[in-house]
Amino acid sequence: MQSLWKEDRAQFIRKVLALLLVAFGMVFVIANKGVYYSVHKDKVSIPAEVVANPIIVSFDGDKVFEQEFKGWDGTLEHTLIRFSNQGNQDATGVITVNVLDSDRNLLATSSREMSTIMTTKPCKFKFEEENRKLLSDDNSYILQVVASGVHNSQGTGIFTYEEKGELYGTLTDDGTPIDGRLGATFFYSYYNYGAVVHMYMFFVLAIIFIFFPFAKLDKVIKDKRDKEVDTNKIMTRIFFFASPLLCVMLADRFNGAYFVQMLKHMLNGWTFILNLFIYLVIWFALYTIINRAQYTSMILLLFVFAVTIANYYVWAFRGCPILATDIQSAKTAMNVAANFSYKLDLTGVWGVVYIITFTAMLLSLKGYKGAGLKRRGVMLVLSIASLILFNQIFFQSDFVKNRGIKAEVWHPQVRYAKNGTALSFVLSWSYIRVDVPKGYSAQKAYAAMEGYESDDAAGNEATADKLPNVIAIMNESLGDFSYDGDIEYTEDYIPFIHSLSEDTIKGKLYVSIEGANTANSEFEFLTGNTMAFLPYRCIPYNLYINDETASMAQNAKSEGFSGVNAYHPYLASGWNRENVYPLMGFDNFFPDTYYYEHGNDKLVRNYISDESDFQQIIDDYKAAKKADKDKPFYLFNVTMQNHGGYDGKRGLVDTKIKITSDNLNSDEAEQFINLAKMSDDAFKELVNYFKNVDEPTLIVMFGDHQPPVENQFYSDLIGKDVANLPVEKQANWYATPYVIWANYDIEETELDMSANYLSSYVMQLAGMKLTGYNKYLLDLQKEVPIISAVCYMGADGVFHELDEKTEYSDKIEEYQVIQYNNLFDIDNRNNDFFFLK
Repeated sequence: MQSLWKEDRAQFIRKVLALLLVAFGMVFVIANKGVYYSVHKDKVSIPAEVVANPIIVSFDGDKVFEQEFKGWDGTLEHTLIRFSNQGNQDATGVITVNVLDSDRNLLATSSREMSTIMTTKPCKFKFEEENRKLLSDDNSYILQVVASGVHNSQGTGIFTYEEKGELYGTLTDDGTPIDGRLGATFFYSYYNYGAVVHMYMFFVLAIIFIFFPFAKLDKVIKDKRDKEVDTNKIMTRIFFFASPLLCVMLADRFNGAYFVQMLKHMLNGWTFILNLFIYLVIWFALYTIINRAQYTSMILLLFVFAVTIANYYVWAFRGCPILATDIQSAKTAMNVAANFSYKLDLTGVWGVVYIITFTAMLLSLKGYKGAGLKRRGVMLVLSIASLILFNQIFFQSDFVKNRGIKAEVWHPQVRYAKNGTALSFVLSWSYIRVDVPKGYSAQKAYAAMEGYESDDAAGNEATADKLPNVIAIMNESLGDFSYDGDIEYTEDYIPFIHSLSEDTIKGKLYVSIEGANTANSEFEFLTGNTMAFLPYRCIPYNLYINDETASMAQNAKSEGFSGVNAYHPYLASGWNRENVYPLMGFDNFFPDTYYYEHGNDKLVRNYISDESDFQQIIDDYKAAKKADKDKPFYLFNVTMQNHGGYDGKRGLVDTKIKITSDNLNSDEAEQFINLAKMSDDAFKELVNYFKNVDEPTLIVMFGDHQPPVENQFYSDLIGKDVANLPVEKQANWYATPYVIWANYDIEETELDMSANYLSSYVMQLAGMKLTGYNKYLLDLQKEVPIISAVCYMGADGVFHELDEKTEYSDKIEEYQVIQYNNLFDIDNRNNDFFFLK
C-alpha cells in the first residue's frame, strides 16, 4: 500500500475507500445480529394432502395419543395438529399438547379449549417462552396429545396419515400402537450462524480482491511469457460485462433467493433472458452517457440496489411489491413513508452484503479512459437499437405472452420473485393502459343507457323537497376480522356499530383493495365506477380524473345542498385529492391544516383522531345551518386515525382489548382493534348528537379496506395462505363493514353490496335526485349485487372470478362499456346520462 501511495495516489484512495466500505459491511452485519433467527419447518410432505385419504381416529371424553418423532437442532416454537371437530362452538373439553424426551421428562406444553379448534385448518399449539426447549436431531421425542373431558355431539377425532417418512415413529392410542402417524408439523427457531459466516466469507473475498497485486501478476506474466498484460483492466472489463448479470443476482437476493436458487433461475429460460435484457438496456444507456466502464458498473449496481431495497420495503409494508402504477402514487407514498419501521430481515441484510461486496471490489480497481468517439458512436447506436427492441418486445407485441410468461395482476407477489424484479415491474407497466372494451362504440354505450333518464335538478330542489342532511364517512382501515374467520377477544371492539339496528341498514361492503390504496375505495363510492375494469392497483385519481367527473358530490351540488365539501385530516397532496376533488364537484377540500386552525386537533398516534374529526363535522354542520337553516347539509369525510403502521413508529395506544384466540397472537392486530374501538366510540358520539337534531339526517360510514396487519395473521385467521385464497375467501378478505343510520324512520335491513353501488343506494334512500347512471347501477345491483377488482357475485349468491363466464357476463360487459364512455371517451360521453339535468 505504501508503494501504491507513491505511484498512484488516486488508486490508493480508492482502495482505502473500498476497505472502509467492507469494514462498514462487517459492522453492519454484527449490528443486525437480531435478524439471524430463522424458522425451520419439519414435516412429511404429502402431495395434495387434502385428498391423501387421511384416517380420522375418533375419541370422546379422555384420551392420550403419543407420537414418536425425530428432533431437529433448534428451539421448538409451536406445532400444528389437525382435528375433526365440526360444530366446534358447541364442543367442550381441553386438548393439551406435551413434548417429552425419551425419558418422558416434560419439555414443553400448550393447551387449547376444544371450542376453539376447527376442522377447516390445522390447530396451532404455541409453546410459551418458558416452555420452549432446544431439541436435537440426534434424539427422538414424544408428542403427547391429551384430551380431557372432550365432547361434541357431532363427534371429534384426530387426523392420521400413512406416510411416516424419517420423521415419525410409533403412534399409540392410550398406550396401544396403531397404524399411521399424526398430521403434525413442527416449527423450530434457530440462530443462523451459517448466514453470518457466509456473509463474512464474502467480505474476506472482497478484501483479498482489494489487496490482490495485479501489477505484480502482470510482471510475472511479462517475465515468464514476455506478454504485456493489464490484469486490472481485464478485471474491470469482466465486471463491466458481468454487471447486468450481477444485477439479476442482486434483485434475486432481495427477493429471498439463495445462490442455488439463483442458478436455477438462470436456467429458467426466457424469464432470466428478459431480466438480463432489461438490465442490458439500462447498461447500454449508462455507458453511452458516462463512457467509463468502472463507473457504469457501479452506478448500474447502485441504481438496482436502490430500486430493489425500495421494493423490499414496499413489499414488507403492504404485502405487495412495487408496480408501475406506484410511480403515480410517489407523492402519497412519501407522505406516509415516515410512519413505518425500516428494519431489515435476513434477506435484506444479504442484499446489503451483496451490494457492499460488489461495490468495494469495483471501487478498488484502477480507472481507465473511456471509449473514443467512434466507439461511443457505436454504443449510441446499440443503445437506441436496444430501446427500440425493448419497446417492441414489451409493449408492441405478444412476445412475452407467447413465451408463457404471465403477470399476476391481482396477487403480483405470487409471480414477482419467480419472474424477477425487472421483468415483473415492466410487465406491470403494461397494465396501466386501459384497453377499449371489445366491440366498444359510443353508439353501443348510448344503446345500453336507453331507458335511464337523469332527474331534473334545476333550482334548489333539495330545499323544496326538505331532503335530509347526508354525511358520508370513509373510515380509514375500518375492518371486521370476523369476516375472515373465527376470532375471540376480551370484548367486542366495534360494539356500537354491531349494536345498531333501529333505523339502520348495514352489511359487508366488498371493496377492491386490501391494506392500501385508500383512494380506490372512495373512487368507487363517489363515482359508482368499479375498479374491476381498470388496471390492477392503478390509482384513478392519479391517472384518469382529468375532466369534470360525475359523482355523489355533483348530485348534491346540483340539488342545492350546502357544505358540499371534502374532509381529510392529513396532507392535502395525498392521492392527488387537491386536484381531483374540484373536478368531482366539491366546493372545498379541508386537509389537516383546517383541523389545526379550528382547534379539533386531538392526536392518536400523531394522527388527528376520529373524535376530533367527527367534532369538526358537527361544528361545520352548525355553521352551515347558521348560514342557511333551510338547506340540507352534505359532506364527504375520509378519516386518518387508524392508518397502518401499527408497530409503534407513529406511537402506540393502550391495548385494553386483547385477542384471546391462541393461534392469532399479533401485536399489530391488537393495536388495530383498540384503535377501531376509539373509532366506534367517536361514531357513537356523532350518532348521539344527531339523534337530538330536529332535522332529518342520514349518516353512512364504511371502511376503505381491512387493516394492513401482517399477512401471516390473516393466513392464520383464514386458515389458508392469503396468496392463494379461493375466490369467496378472497372476497371476504377484501370486505369491510358499512352502516347507514338515520334519525328518522327507515326500513331496517342487512344487505351486502360492493362499494360502487353504495352512493347510489344512499341517494335513493335519502330521496335525492338520481342520474341515469345511478338508476342503471341500482338495477344492475339487483342482478349483480357485488362486483369489484376481486370478483363478482350474481343474484344466485355464487362468487365468481372476474373473467369467469356466467349468465351475468353480458350484463357486466355492458357495465364496462358504460364506464368506458364515462371515464375515457370524454368527447362522446353522454353527459345527460351521467349528470343531473
